[in-house]
Amino acid sequence: MKPFVFAAALVPSVLVAIVSASVAHADDLPALPEPAVTAAPTVTAAPSVTLVPAAPAATTPPPAAAQPVAAPSTPTLVARRRAETEGEEAPREWYGYQTLVVDLAGIGMTAGAAGGGYPLAIAGLATYVVGGPIVHAAHGHGAKVAIDLGIRLGAPTVGGLTGILLGCAGGCSGDLGGLAGAIGGAFGAGLGVVTAIVIDSAVLAREPAEQGKESAKWDGKPIVRPEVTSLPGGGAVGVGGAF
Repeated sequence: MKPFVFAAALVPSVLVAIVSASVAHADDLPALPEPAVTAAPTVTAAPSVTLVPAAPAATTPPPAAAQPVAAPSTPTLVARRRAETEGEEAPREWYGYQTLVVDLAGIGMTAGAAGGGYPLAIAGLATYVVGGPIVHAAHGHGAKVAIDLGIRLGAPTVGGLTGILLGCAGGCSGDLGGLAGAIGGAFGAGLGVVTAIVIDSAVLAREPAEQGKESAKWDGKPIVRPEVTSLPGGGAVGVGGAF
């Protein structure tokens, strides 16, 4: 029993010694750093975003189409359009002096052949028949060529027949009757020639004013013009042009 009592009395003393040694050893250890205190993060409020409706895009009207600019009208065209609007005849240019020159040359050659110059008479007759139509063809009037030929051939024929009938109204028997018919026929044919020349020069030989100016410029197309030449023994008639 005594050893057990001794052991029980010895245990408290050992525990005290162990505790004392532990405390002394803890005092010798360095002090641990205190944990750093982290500040709480600051929460910044996000800026408010205000949605503004976009303004409607301005609508730009398309540019107006450019109006076509009319070319300036020449005085002749203005006068012609005004005349057509007002019901008046457009201004026309007269070139009848050209047909008169050709006809006078033909008459002169025919009269110069009275002494028996048949070739000259034939040339004068041919100048009368085709001279005027050639002038119209040179001005570009194909329809007037046919009309002029009809008048130049038809007027003397009708005039000559009318003169013969009137000359023979009392009868064509006998020398005087035949002479009256021949005189009437010659007079009627001559009157028909003069009538054809006047109609051609005064009526047919006219064209619009601007066409007369344009015909004076050669556009490369063939042009045919009559030519009359005076010679010491008579005259000569020909046809010239540009080709």
